[in-house]
Amino acid sequence: MPRIHPQLPYEIIQSEVLPRLPAKSIGRFRCVCKAWNSFLSTPDFAQMHLCYQTNYKLLLLDHHTSPTFRTLDCEQPMSQDSITTTLPIPFQGHMSILASLDGLVCVALRETRELAFWNPVTGAYNKFHTSFYNDMFNGAFALYIDSSNDYKLVHIVSEGAFIYSQRLDSWRKINHPSLDISELISNYDCAGYVL
Repeated sequence: MPRIHPQLPYEIIQSEVLPRLPAKSIGRFRCVCKAWNSFLSTPDFAQMHLCYQTNYKLLLLDHHTSPTFRTLDCEQPMSQDSITTTLPIPFQGHMSILASLDGLVCVALRETRELAFWNPVTGAYNKFHTSFYNDMFNGAFALYIDSSNDYKLVHIVSEGAFIYSQRLDSWRKINHPSLDISELISNYDCAGYVL
């Protein structure tokens, strides 16, 4: 009698199986083949994956010895066990978390005076420069995704408000006559980063 080898259609694996896996597994499965690596790196897959994630973690930056990132499981009772994975950091020296969204973290690298979008799960990162690094820690930051799935970083400083586009790898100034930057900065305090 012939042996039957059942196979799941690739479309089912893409749309129903892979998005339900933990983020750490997704990072490992990028090595399966070029097609999977390509698919798992798309913004569409990232959005599918986020739809199935219900376990939110807080990202902690520990400066006690050499900088390390740890995650805190917000769904478990507070204990030593709720502080989980130590994440490898691809950067050297002192850094600060500026903003995060959907697992993407924006960090400021003090020694090189660069910023970076970093995915702690996959280890992928993209460094970029800013002309107002001296004002980096004055003002406010926000990270969002626009309608074309481009990650954008908003930086509000005394000179004005600026938006960085990851897709275009460029900054632009927001020109709005009724935007009072000094009032905006003094009235808001931003803190807290969820991975």
